[in-house]
Amino acid sequence: MKDRLFIRQVFKGNENAYGTYVPSGEVDSRGKAKGSCKTLPLPEGEVLSEDETLWKNHLDGVQSIGVIPINKQHECFWGCIDIDTYKGFDHRQLLVSIKRAKLPFIVFKSKSGGAHVYIFFKNPVKAKALRKKLDKAASLLGFKGQEIFPKQSELPTGFFGNYVNTPYFNADNPDRYAMMLDDNEQVKQLPLQEFFTLYENTLVESIDKFVIKTDTVFPDGPPCNNCIALRGCAEGGRNMYLFNVAVMYKKMYEESGEDWLSKLQEANQKYMTDPLSQTEVSRIYSSVTSHTESSINSITEQGEHLDEESTSSYHYLCKQEPMKSYCNREECIPRKYGVTRTTDGDDNQTDISQIHKVLDDPVFYYVTFENGVVMKAEVDDIFEEKNWRKKVGVTLDFKPARMGADDFDTYINHHMREHLDIMELPEGVGRNNRIHKGVEDWLSGTGRGDDVEGLLQGSSFYDEKKNKIFFKFEDLRSALVSTKIIRDTQKESSLLYDFVKKPYEIQIDGKTERVKNPGLNGEQTKKTVNKKTIHVWVVDSRLFDLVGDNVEPKEIIKERAF
Repeated sequence: MKDRLFIRQVFKGNENAYGTYVPSGEVDSRGKAKGSCKTLPLPEGEVLSEDETLWKNHLDGVQSIGVIPINKQHECFWGCIDIDTYKGFDHRQLLVSIKRAKLPFIVFKSKSGGAHVYIFFKNPVKAKALRKKLDKAASLLGFKGQEIFPKQSELPTGFFGNYVNTPYFNADNPDRYAMMLDDNEQVKQLPLQEFFTLYENTLVESIDKFVIKTDTVFPDGPPCNNCIALRGCAEGGRNMYLFNVAVMYKKMYEESGEDWLSKLQEANQKYMTDPLSQTEVSRIYSSVTSHTESSINSITEQGEHLDEESTSSYHYLCKQEPMKSYCNREECIPRKYGVTRTTDGDDNQTDISQIHKVLDDPVFYYVTFENGVVMKAEVDDIFEEKNWRKKVGVTLDFKPARMGADDFDTYINHHMREHLDIMELPEGVGRNNRIHKGVEDWLSGTGRGDDVEGLLQGSSFYDEKKNKIFFKFEDLRSALVSTKIIRDTQKESSLLYDFVKKPYEIQIDGKTERVKNPGLNGEQTKKTVNKKTIHVWVVDSRLFDLVGDNVEPKEIIKERAF
């Protein structure tokens, strides 16, 4: 029997941060539990997989944690499809579909009653390749468009990524746990130790061993036709699906002129859970061979309708269910009888997967798009449509359409409500901390003047007797721009100005307390140098760790601005 803390190695991911979720006790209209999500950094030098306290609290039901699958090397030991379906979700049907498709997945019941479908790897794999394969697997199982973790293909510097709530919270009586089919193909809940056994038996060696086949029934046909055939098409989508199969057969036998009605009849018997009548099959066959609008509309069942673009000829019904949930356009286009390459299907590249609000000074955001690309945005980039379209265009090489003020506000508010997560920065890595370190490096390095005359030469003056440092604002600004601590913009200059004059400490009820995100508490004054009066700033030297006169000045290493 393995130690229960073996779970730390199973769900190994980003070691520098973790997620936590605090439920409110309410549910939304879909039955999903409501609550607040936070991404919290670990103290410097600590790693998540070695933090026994966090993991014990999770297993004991004290505080749930979530793990971010992608690490700093943009690699993962596991990935997950988050099936965002809650009320009455059929876990057995999902397990049966996975078994038929021969996928190396382990299914977990999620905290809201849906499913988290995991794959685990013996060796780390690239996040970009894993996302691509998981998206393909989601389509195979009929869950196209569900969330894929890792959400990011690569992590920008300073960004942690999105976490997944880890199973076996309160391990003795968990509400999220692994499950499998027993010998009678009924759903069996797995205790933690049995999950460990299943995990070891399901580990995949590498990404190349993770094979998803979407061509086992109709090798040259659309993936959706293959995937639905494997699962069986249920009532409510039968006419649409058989129409899609009929379009495929027409393409296959158009050149030879061979009649394919018997093949359509055979598909109806083999791939429908409840086959359509021969009259319905003949009607679908006639509608595709004649491909008139009236005949195509006649195939729909009560309550169904076809998109206008699908009624002009015998097109595949890509945007109709059940095909939509199994769509894999990237794989479909190269197939001999797949869809024709058009601009259709490319209108979702600006869809937002997640927004992280970073609690820095000032606040900024990381926006993750559905394709895994991450965009760093400032407040005005988020809430001003003109700035948003420009920022997205530069990031994705695709400029989103203009919405107008009201529609844009609705769009942003929706994503803020549905996809916002709060991200706290580790101690010492916020914007003010970075600027403070840049100022300190300049004062103790290239900006350190030997005497007051250094103020005329672009340096500072350190008055050790009075513990005061004098400098000209423009000299400091230029130094921080050259070392890429700040950008050469009016906005960044204003932020630096505010930082220099912002208090370091304040008096509260007679007590001195350090303010949050402190500044330098600088004051403007005048200094006479060689009979010339100049305007300078003065700050307390005790705010910095400065080297002595007998120590060589520090070299300032130029880095990219954060």
